Amino acid sequence: MILSFGINNSIISQGSNIGSWIVSSSYGKISTAQPTDTWELRSNLLGMSPYLSKEVLMEASDRTDVLPESVLFEILSANPDELRKADLMEHLKNKEQPLPEYMINILRQMAGGSTAKTALLSQMGEYKKQAYNTSKLPAGSYTIEIKTSDYSYSTKLIVQ
Repeated sequence: MILSFGINNSIISQGSNIGSWIVSSSYGKISTAQPTDTWELRSNLLGMSPYLSKEVLMEASDRTDVLPESVLFEILSANPDELRKADLMEHLKNKEQPLPEYMINILRQMAGGSTAKTALLSQMGEYKKQAYNTSKLPAGSYTIEIKTSDYSYSTKLIVQ
């Protein structure tokens, strides 16, 4: 259980670090991109999805000279976990050249979507809950089973 949590946490951290990496080492690529860089920038951002951070998406959304609405919409929709953040949606609605209302409405609907990141975060929550519950167990030997529709895992836990 703790091992699985650690693996998922590592994957999520690496995913979040991708977004941070774009902000820190490739921030210049977004901020200095030219209109001729549209397809390369689109490809890079989609390649990092769904792990892009809110900050990267906000920066990309401000570059309407490089990323037209249709391309930006594609990048945003590939990151539904970030679309759940109210400040990102407000930014898209209130920026200098806001996205059309119909696009914002569709993105809000897409925010309910699931990605690999969503699944990992959900599993981590389950692991944390199970770890908390097992910490209150009396001494003894227990079998822990984790079952999903696609996965089954069983391990023995000894509480001393």
